Amino acid sequence: MNTVVSFKRPPKSARTQMETMIITADLIKSWRKPTFQRPVKINEKVRAMSEVIRAEGGIIPGGVFVLGVIERGAEAGTYLVDGQHRCEAFLISGVPEGLADVRIIHFETLAEMGEMYVQLQEQLVRMRPDDSLRAMEQTIPALAYIKRKCDFVGYDQLRRGTASPILSMGLALRAWAGSAAETPVMAPHALSLARAITDESARQLVDFLEICREAWGRDVEYQRLWSSLNLTICMWLYRRLVLDKDRGVKRFAVLTRDQFKRAMMSVSADPAYLDWLVARHMGERDRSPCYGRLRAIIVKRLAADTGGKAKMPAPPWYTKTGT
Repeated sequence: MNTVVSFKRPPKSARTQMETMIITADLIKSWRKPTFQRPVKINEKVRAMSEVIRAEGGIIPGGVFVLGVIERGAEAGTYLVDGQHRCEAFLISGVPEGLADVRIIHFETLAEMGEMYVQLQEQLVRMRPDDSLRAMEQTIPALAYIKRKCDFVGYDQLRRGTASPILSMGLALRAWAGSAAETPVMAPHALSLARAITDESARQLVDFLEICREAWGRDVEYQRLWSSLNLTICMWLYRRLVLDKDRGVKRFAVLTRDQFKRAMMSVSADPAYLDWLVARHMGERDRSPCYGRLRAIIVKRLAADTGGKAKMPAPPWYTKTGT
């Protein structure tokens, strides 16, 4: 039953309206789930809320539900923008009907709905950077491109199964931006970085990530190689050895994509380096020692492939005593 009791009828031109709805399981199941929505997690708080709903005879606590309505086009439908855990608590309660305050917002596109979702979550609860990135994927073409090309990059549920993402989108963007600096760092504000990334930079990032996937794979034994420290330093090297071909006077080696991939394979084959990465983080303490170890592995591999000694970058933040 979809009985609606209106508190107030806004003008027809308004894009938002507030209503009190009688909620049923069938009604909840009729609401579509937008692609940017976070996964439902059934925890003790959700179960406790279901008990409250049952005890109160169907009154759903916890604030206002937000529904997004698109009236035209392939995306037309009613979407549950905010309130999915309260909906799940209601379904668990087994109560046939419930009562909830609902805010209905009309949108032209899912991308517009995603923008509103970010604003709602920033106002209501603290969001993780990847939650915002997921919501903005349809608005930022470069972000959608990275996700489409690299199915091992995701927003949550990392390494939960053989097909799950192995790298956070936020980490990938922050490491990539930080590797562009003379001194590699983890750049802040993943959402701002996503908005600022160019198509060319996104293509370069995808190529680097594909090289690493081919060289390291997704096996749990090599999980440490996808950490912020190793990933950022490898990105820093990729920019200078592979991408930066127009240097004028040649100061250090210029590698092809295939040469760099073979070097990355040697990195994954070095058990001492994998052990060293345990509990290491992207920061001043571990940055120079990490580069020293990577540099030695790559020089050894290039010597085996070419028969000569490759000259590597010697940045001011690197000291041989740090290795």
